Amino acid sequence: MLTFKDLAKKHKDFHVPQYEINVGAAGAGLSALKPLSTKDYPVMSISVNQSVGPASSAQITFACPYDFKKTDFVNDIYKELEPGKMIEIKLGYEKPKTMFVGALGSINTSFSPSGITAGITCYDAKMTLFYNTAWRSFQDKSTIKEVVEKVLEPCKKYGDVKVSGLKYDKAVEKGFEISWMQDYVNDYQYIMRLAALTNSSFYASGGTIYFAENIIENAPAEIMLGWGAGLMSFSLDLDISGQVGSVEVAYRNANREERYLVYTGKDIKGDGKLASEKGEVVSDKSYEMTETLVRNEEQAEITAKHKLMMMAMNYVTGRGSTIGIPELMAGTGIFLVGLGEKLEGQYFLSQVNHQFDAGGYLTNFTVQRPKMK
Repeated sequence: MLTFKDLAKKHKDFHVPQYEINVGAAGAGLSALKPLSTKDYPVMSISVNQSVGPASSAQITFACPYDFKKTDFVNDIYKELEPGKMIEIKLGYEKPKTMFVGALGSINTSFSPSGITAGITCYDAKMTLFYNTAWRSFQDKSTIKEVVEKVLEPCKKYGDVKVSGLKYDKAVEKGFEISWMQDYVNDYQYIMRLAALTNSSFYASGGTIYFAENIIENAPAEIMLGWGAGLMSFSLDLDISGQVGSVEVAYRNANREERYLVYTGKDIKGDGKLASEKGEVVSDKSYEMTETLVRNEEQAEITAKHKLMMMAMNYVTGRGSTIGIPELMAGTGIFLVGLGEKLEGQYFLSQVNHQFDAGGYLTNFTVQRPKMK
């Protein structure tokens, strides 16, 4: 685990932050992308928003040199940064690290007395799944893994796709496989339903889209920051209003008999206790749901655990800021110290924003955890 002192040494006291922007045709792959000339297209600011929930995004603002005699741009930014192209953004110090890979979604040009600027907004490969609403059957696919791989094929235009660790598939009883259907929801909504069903995480990291076993419990803490040791600011909320003591899943088994499973979070990892373990007001609450794609008790518990985990992660939430640290990535863990015995410990980084502009390089982040000491 790297401390702030280790990071300062590694990045030479965080002097001279740098960036790289590489652009190319969709589907060409990272190795085919070419550097964007910062001389021809001066960068004013870069903001990378990493998230394990919705699509990660990035915004870049460029200054646009203008030839008043020709009444035209010195360089055609619309040709170089055409929506739909693949883009990679790196931030860091001596050797910038890949912070974002995805698609150039939109471009905006602004003319004002202070000058001409162009702003682009980019989205990760999840963008290919939005608004693609359809009804389709996957009768030739026998497992969720095969269905997910089929639905995520468009994402390969903007990165790699890795599907793994689906415990639901291992719990399928032979002879009772599901006939999978997508019923007029967009591809993203359908994938998120399958993620909930299998207690999986669907997220982007670097140039790869992952559909894998839930990373919240297993994300390693790679960085240690503390108040007075890297943290510029930190605030934390403790909120029991959205917490429950159990999740109950109603389902029909392979013989079409009605069954119920109650899950109380008994094996959720983390230091401390769930909100339901600290007071009756929460422990008496139950979230009930019906799941038509569950066929046995093992599958029901997998689904129930995902629901309770997602609710429990809103029990303890925090927001912090620090100097630009490229190692801070959404989907990983962070260990926070110097906050008092109750608050310090390991947290999950659900969102990370890397901001690069004339004021320097800063990193803001959102953390969560399901338990409190």
